[in-house]
Amino acid sequence: HNNTYTLQKGRTNEMKDFYQEQLLAFDFTPSDIDEYHIPEKMFFSLHDKTGSIVAACTVWNQQKSKQYRVAGYKGIYRIIPYLPSKLLGYPRFPRPGSNCNYLTFAFVRAKDNNPGIAEILIRKVSRQFPQSDFLMLGLHDSSPFNEVFGHIKHIKYQSRFYTVSWDTKDHYKQHPDIPIGLEVGLL
Repeated sequence: HNNTYTLQKGRTNEMKDFYQEQLLAFDFTPSDIDEYHIPEKMFFSLHDKTGSIVAACTVWNQQKSKQYRVAGYKGIYRIIPYLPSKLLGYPRFPRPGSNCNYLTFAFVRAKDNNPGIAEILIRKVSRQFPQSDFLMLGLHDSSPFNEVFGHIKHIKYQSRFYTVSWDTKDHYKQHPDIPIGLEVGLL
């Protein structure tokens, strides 16, 4: 099943059309990804046998403006940076005192919000960056792609999402049928 799809690197007009349609399927998602100046070589698209795009994402290197420095680990995690975690399929754990070499997945979208296709995309793109300590992807609880991580080894962390409105007339209420698509790289 995985071999029936091909991964292409680079931005195309077809990808722009795909995003114009797919970004609207999520709430709190930018409608135009051009404003983030992501290099063209960091765009990826997954194509089916007919050559049509079925999923797409970008990978964003934000290390010049956002650094994650490991202060230390507690408990059992203290020994993990010294173990071959990559061989076990987990991200590399940077040693205490070092900056993380990470990349951020952004704008992960799949046709019909298909989590199986999103998983194939994430796996294929992840293999493009073996030098990274980890690849970060943020998903809201309402994301149709959450089930992907039942199949991919990962480290989960949680954040809280709040909406703030100064005018009670304009208080935002999420539509229950539309998933929230916040980008972790924009937080």
